[in-house]
Order: sequence, then C-alpha cells, then structure tokens
Amino acid sequence: MRISALTLAVVSLLAFSTPLHAQDQPQWVTELPSSDRDTYRAVATAETHAQATQTALAAIAEQVAVSLRSESLSVYDKQTSAQGTDTQSQFSLTVAGQSVPLQFSNIAPEQSYRHADGTVSVKVAVKKAAVHDFLKNQIDQYSELRFPTQADSQQQLLWLLRYKQPLQTANAYALALAQLDPSQTDNPFNQQLVELTRVEQSLGLRVIASRDLNVIAGVIQRNTPSQSQPDLWLQLEQQAQQRQSNTGYLHRQQLIASVTEPQSPFRQLHQQIIEVIGTGATPEDAATDAQNQLKAMVAQPVSNWLFDASIE
Repeated sequence: MRISALTLAVVSLLAFSTPLHAQDQPQWVTELPSSDRDTYRAVATAETHAQATQTALAAIAEQVAVSLRSESLSVYDKQTSAQGTDTQSQFSLTVAGQSVPLQFSNIAPEQSYRHADGTVSVKVAVKKAAVHDFLKNQIDQYSELRFPTQADSQQQLLWLLRYKQPLQTANAYALALAQLDPSQTDNPFNQQLVELTRVEQSLGLRVIASRDLNVIAGVIQRNTPSQSQPDLWLQLEQQAQQRQSNTGYLHRQQLIASVTEPQSPFRQLHQQIIEVIGTGATPEDAATDAQNQLKAMVAQPVSNWLFDASIE
C-alpha cells in the first residue's frame, strides 16, 4: 500500500507541474512588438533559439533601413557550425547607391519562450544608440582619408584607384548617421567625393596586356578612367600552373598587375599579384573556371583587388 500511495503522489505531482503551454504562453509572443524612440524591437518564432534570434534581427534590420532611408536591405546567411545547422545573418544596406554592412553585436533576447511543439519564440531589442555607435565607429575608420588636391595627376590617379571605393563607403556611413541623428551634420567625405569626381574627368589609366589577356584587360578598362593621353599604365602579366587531383584538374593562375609611369623607364609605382585556383573535370574546364574567377574579381571596384584591404 505504501508503494501505491507513493506512486499516486508522484503522478499527482507530475500532473500539477507539467506546463500547460497554451495557457502559459506569454502575451508578447502574439503581440506586435512596439519600437520606441530609443529601441528597435522584434518578435520571431523558429525551430531553434538561434534561428529565431536571427529572424528577429532581420526584422530589426528592416526597421533600421527605414530609419536610415536605405534604398534596399540585403540579408546573407552564413553558416556558423560545421554541420550547417546554425546560421548567422549578415546585413547590408544601400545608402546613396553604396552597399554598406550593418552589424549587431552582443545581442541577447529580452525574452524567450519554448512552445509545446518545440519551436522557440524570442523578443529581441536593439538600442538605437548601439546602431549610432556602430555607424560612428565605421566612419572613424575612414577619418584619415584625404584626397590629395595639390598632388600631380599621377598621384591623384593612384589615390583614386585605391581610395575611391572606401571614400564612397565612408560617405554612405556619414549620410546614414545623419539620418539617424540629425545633429551629425559634419560630413568631411562628401566634398572630397565632389572634388574627386571633378578631377577624375581629366585622369586616365591605360591597361597594357598581351592578347591572351584581352578579356580581363577589357573588363578592367571599362571600370577605370581612361584618356587618350594616360597618366598611368596598368601592365598585366599572367603565370599559370596545372596539375591533376583526385577529383579532376586544378589550374592555378596568377595575374600580376603593375601600375607604372607611361613613359620610359616606366617606373613601377605599385604591384599586386592576384591568384585564383580553378577546378574542372578536364584541363580546359579548370582553366576556364580560373579565367571566370579572374573576370569576376576584376569586375569589382579596383580597390578591392589591386590593393590590400587597409586604410592608411
């Protein structure tokens, strides 16, 4: 009888302690979250806590995009586990035609709730001050940018090739910050862009390459300023190696890009080696893959591939 009574007591305790999810579900799960002048908020439900948090952050990124008058918002999912079960969303805003990354750091949900079916709801909040600080920190990274208005045409062109894209990015961040905080009226980058654009009309780069690099050279020339009397040359050479692998062929191709003066002795001002490795079932396929990778790379802004990613 004592065993039966104990069993009955345990069963009774379980009955009272088992959560009734439908009754216990908090009100915030179904309410439209309210953002205010200081905080962005969003609620999301997904299979895991991490997925729900990322979905909520995507919703907050949309709110930020509206606040900054962004022309568009892009979301890229990045796997954060070897099994591919968790992803982290990367956000990019378009401001003044320029794509700029948006990051949220050290975000922990305000509230979370696990439903009876195992899904998870989270309520996430991001302080607008955190977005403000992120934008300001990005701008500070470009604070040393100064277009050399008094330099000769060769130095101006070399600076333009290296820093036009970063200058555009800095200007976009400054415009975004001004939308979020109207008191931030100081934008040192806009006037530099105006001056750079004016000077660019009279500067020219000529791409010099052998016939087998005509396609690559054509892509580069279309994306750089050109004049009949160039201020600088960009001389292209290539080296290639190929070997067989367990699954096919590998084709390593190096593009050697040298910025030089256009007259003898053609003094070299800068050089960068760009390397890609193509793969394919045949040697021809591997070589074509490498060529396509190079074409895609040089189609990007020239500062992305001709110079190291640093602001000096």
